[in-house]
Amino acid sequence: MKFRLFFFALAAFIVAWMVFFKPFEIEEGKTAQRKITFENFLFKELTPQGKSVVVQGSKALAYDEKLLFYDVFLQKEDLRLSAKEGIYTPTKVVLQRNVDLNTSRFRIKTSKALYYLKAGIININSPFQFFSDNIRATGKRAVVDLRQRRMKAYKIKAKVKI
Repeated sequence: MKFRLFFFALAAFIVAWMVFFKPFEIEEGKTAQRKITFENFLFKELTPQGKSVVVQGSKALAYDEKLLFYDVFLQKEDLRLSAKEGIYTPTKVVLQRNVDLNTSRFRIKTSKALYYLKAGIININSPFQFFSDNIRATGKRAVVDLRQRRMKAYKIKAKVKI
């Protein structure tokens, strides 16, 4: 009796499986195709307001939605950024390895920074060093708002010259 019940349950399960199971449809994903490679490039842009942007690097690889930079230097107004590697997308620039951020008022050195282009905000989520005329500081992370000329730093140790 128990064998019949077991085989009946097994047959019902197999029938239900065949009726309701729909196999996954596998689609091939698109892989990013490298379109252009730049070697030792210099890009300058002058806006109608008279502001300029300069991007310089040893190598750049252009893909569909992003641009990979090597030994990159970016200058926009009084902001100067340099890094060993960078990834540019339409909304942000990710800078990695030996990131150096300079303005007329301060300098920051770190290993990684995210520059949100539209908002004008630089997010530093790695340990950093901050230098200005009378302040030397180290910290765990920081947010630099370039438009409002503000900086928030977290877990800092600072030396102030009076």
